[in-house]
Formats: sequence, structure tokens, C-alpha cells
Amino acid sequence: MSDSPPPPGDDRPPVPQGWSSPAPQGRQSGDAPPGSPLHGRLQPMNVADVLDGMFRLLVRDWRTYVLALGIVLVPLNLLSSFSNYRLTGGLGLLDTLQDPSANQAVLGSGADVAGLVTLFGVTALASLLVTPFINGLATRIAAEGYLGEKPQPGESLRYTAGRYLSLLGTLLLLGLTAIAMLIPAFVLLFVAANAELAPLAIVAVLALLFTVLAMIPLFSLAFPAVIVERTSPLTAVKRSFALGRRRFWGIMGIVILATIIGGIVGQVLSLLFSLPGQLLGDEAGLVLTAVGGVIGGLFSTPLTAAAQTLLYFDGRIRHEGMDLEIAAQQLRGDPHATGGFTG
Repeated sequence: MSDSPPPPGDDRPPVPQGWSSPAPQGRQSGDAPPGSPLHGRLQPMNVADVLDGMFRLLVRDWRTYVLALGIVLVPLNLLSSFSNYRLTGGLGLLDTLQDPSANQAVLGSGADVAGLVTLFGVTALASLLVTPFINGLATRIAAEGYLGEKPQPGESLRYTAGRYLSLLGTLLLLGLTAIAMLIPAFVLLFVAANAELAPLAIVAVLALLFTVLAMIPLFSLAFPAVIVERTSPLTAVKRSFALGRRRFWGIMGIVILATIIGGIVGQVLSLLFSLPGQLLGDEAGLVLTAVGGVIGGLFSTPLTAAAQTLLYFDGRIRHEGMDLEIAAQQLRGDPHATGGFTG
């Protein structure tokens, strides 16, 4: 994917070309291509725009989300369901209610415990390794959808796979950054506890809470930066901090709201399958639980990733003039504006 160089003295990141074709007659030069889900053009967004946009992106490109994310979510949820199946010995909640002591036989030997610990360790590691890919994949689909393109499952998977190491590195770097940000609050809380100073303890708790909340706007735009700008992990975190701090409270509120909405929608749809699976147990319950997990992920992950992606573009439009850059490319009839990401 080629980038248009910024003017001399301009330290803004280059605007990736290939996201919009020249504007046809009858449309303003700043308008997004046909199919853009938000107002037909690139412009700053409010809360309603972001919430509306994340659902419209999901509805518009649902086939791509299902095919692309399903390839990853199905084996991951099967592994997770199998871990729970082994933990319960294939017993469902109905079996446990009828005989509360039934589960005791599952952990009857040291070998079983060792096997379960290993299985859950493998499941946790798989989840850690797959999470950045899933979020990056959903971000890639949302980014193309926002810019009016039609994302394809195969190309989305290929592109995200090429950015996987950067996505994983960004996740790990965000984790280390979070630990570093939390250390002062924990030190303050430790001092307050040892000195038995209630006022200082209150300050420490408030500092801890604010730090956790501050991570939301400062961290949320890192994955979009990796996918859209093809940045390194360090640059992605810096870009996320730079864009996030400029609309700190707005991004915090929107991301929290979008996460709650996505989580509720995903959980409700997931329970339609996972609850009967947990009640029944056995192999049928394993499959139903896995299906519920996949369905929940197919709704919650795209919605949350879409909200963060829209906020990323909103930040670039508000503070870096991305809409003007794209409009200038359209006016020039840039031959590289072919639409979509290029590897």
C-alpha cells in the first residue's frame, strides 16, 4: 500500500492511498465512495454517528465478518468448550443439580488435575495469541467498510496475517505500558495501607480508578493504527496516545458505551446456544457451547472494533485533515487511488 508524502515541514502521518476512488460527477470532492456508511462523506462523528456506524458496518459486511472471523473463532471456541467439558467431566448443570457430588469424581486423581492444568494453559495461550489477530481482522474489515470499499474474507485474512507480529507486539507493549501506568497508584495504595492513612488510601484508590479509565482512550486506537498505517508497535502506541488524548473524555465514553452494547448483544445471542449446552453437558452440550461462543464473538468483536476504528478515523479527520488529503487525491485523479488495502 503506497503512501502520499506529506508536504515539507508537515510531520503528520502520510495518508494511505487506495482507500477511495475519484469522486464521480454530482458528488462533492470530500464525499466518500458509494457505500460509505456514515453520511456519504468523511466528516467528524458524534456519539450517535459512531454507534450507528458500528451497527451499519456489521450489517453491511456481515458475510465477510462471518467467513473471516469464523475461521478463527470456531477452533478457538471448540478448544475452550473442550476445556470446560474436561473440567466438568461432560456433566451439565442439570446433572449437577440432581447430584451435587457428581463433579468430585472428575478431580479424583493427580493425573487428571495435571492434564486439566495443561489443557487450560494451552487454551489461555491460544487465546492470547489469537486475540490480536481477531481484533486486527475485525479492524481491517471495518476500516475498508468505512471508506466505502467491499472487504473480502480472503484478502482480509491475508492482510491481517501480514500484520500479525505488529498486532501481537502492540498487545504486549500495551500490557507493559498498563503495568507501568499502574505502578504509582499501587505504590501509593501500599504506603497508605502500611501507614494506615485512610485519606491517602482514598486518593490511591481514586488514582487507580482514573488510571484504568485513562487507558481506554489512550489505548483504543493502537490496533487501527497498526492496520491502517502499517506502523510498528511502538509507533502504534504513540499514535494511539496522540489521537486519544485530544478527545480524551469523548473517546472514553464512546468506547465504554460501545463495549457494553456489543457485550450485551453478544451475550444475549450467545446464551441462546451456550445456556442449553451448559444445562445438557455431554458432547451435544460441548458443541452448543462452542456455537454460542462463536455467535457471541461474531457480534461483540466486530461492534467494538468498528467503534474504535471509527474513532481512529474521526481523530485523523478532526486533527490531521485526513478528509482534505483524500479530497485532494480525488481532485488530482490519483491513479493509485484504486480502492481497498494493498499488500
